[in-house]
Amino acid sequence: MNAIATLAMLLIVQGSAQPDAPVSEPSKSTVAERDYSTEPVPIIVTGRKAGEDAKLVVVGSRIPHKPLVSRSSVATNTGLHGLTPGSGMDPMGAYTRKLRWSECRASDEAISEEAACLLIASEKEFAEGGREEGIGLLRSLALSENFSSHERLEGAKRLYAIGEQSGDDALRVHALELMAGNEALPVADRAAALRTIVGISMRKNDREKVVAALLRLQVENLARAQDLANLAVLQRAAGDQRARETMRSAIAKVLAEGSTVPQGWDAFIRPDN
Repeated sequence: MNAIATLAMLLIVQGSAQPDAPVSEPSKSTVAERDYSTEPVPIIVTGRKAGEDAKLVVVGSRIPHKPLVSRSSVATNTGLHGLTPGSGMDPMGAYTRKLRWSECRASDEAISEEAACLLIASEKEFAEGGREEGIGLLRSLALSENFSSHERLEGAKRLYAIGEQSGDDALRVHALELMAGNEALPVADRAAALRTIVGISMRKNDREKVVAALLRLQVENLARAQDLANLAVLQRAAGDQRARETMRSAIAKVLAEGSTVPQGWDAFIRPDN
């Protein structure tokens, strides 16, 4: 049995694991995932071309099933360069397009006009069937150091919403990695994002991403005892000499909480194991 399959039997639902559940006892498991496709207070952006009353509105991070576009306000000869190679907006490509909105505003004052224009342009691409182009524009926002961490986070959230709605797990993981690496994301949400990466990557049998996310939880002092135990199992399967020490850390967390150490965890750190 490979390491991922072994871990799948050992993982216990986050937040509901019983401390006395032996780590060596096979159990059906899942990893709790946070829903990033909605926001408590949606950010609304509007745009219009000079002399026109028509507006395009994008609401929050949820990509609407029906386009919210009323008449086109995008010109293709001047304005903002796309930044992502392969998105159809590559400045180095033969078919460079530029987008201009004469006025772009967001209900969130922390969103600049340039960032709002990118959000509007991406939504127009989605509304007209240009999924890859829309994703490319959002990546431009989420990755560019020209935008604030708050603006980059909004781009990443919208990428996650697209992945969630379309069932694109690779895009969801990519967006979550961008979110987890953004200082504007609250600490509790960063931990949730990393655990969601673990859950998705487990299903995809992507050991590398599972370990990377668990290591980040450990390094950033966000790991729960179960996170550390799961990491120890994978480390041992990979021949990593840190496995026993990682499990000791998991045990220390359980003891600090006044709980009983699972029998399987004690067995894991024995010299003869």
